[in-house]
Amino acid sequence: MLCPKCNTECSNGYCSKCGIFSKTDVTLMPKTSPHENDLDIFIGKNSEKIIYNNFNIYSGIFNFLYYFYRKCYIFALILFIIELTIFYIWINVFNLNFIYLFLANFLFFIMFGNSIYLTISKIKIKRIIKKENYKDVLAYSGGTNLSAPFIFAIFIVIFYIICICIKA
Repeated sequence: MLCPKCNTECSNGYCSKCGIFSKTDVTLMPKTSPHENDLDIFIGKNSEKIIYNNFNIYSGIFNFLYYFYRKCYIFALILFIIELTIFYIWINVFNLNFIYLFLANFLFFIMFGNSIYLTISKIKIKRIIKKENYKDVLAYSGGTNLSAPFIFAIFIVIFYIICICIKA
């Protein structure tokens, strides 16, 4: 395998000349500045925490709202629908306490939240790299959007209030 930066032969994905560690899908360069590679640029702030930590407490606490915050809108919406369906079946069909399901959901996203987000990010990066001036598009497409989870949370509250009014 050749190094994508200096074109020398790499052993086990590591270039001994320039220090780049290259996987098949995304290149990770040595950390000398916060925005050295595509994944760092796409993730933006706190990229080191997301890339190199296995646990993410915020993903567990905020769940699908965390993915809205990280601009994974389609995944967040699909996740919301799946979770809503599972919670409905768990409570209404099986008549079980939702605390156990909530705890399992919380622990799952604490353990796998970063892995899920990194997988989605790598897929988006592969699509963006094909464009010209893709570094600018990476910075804009990735990162965070603080207003999206609030807007969706307000939508959920309004929908819940409408459902209560119709039921009453």
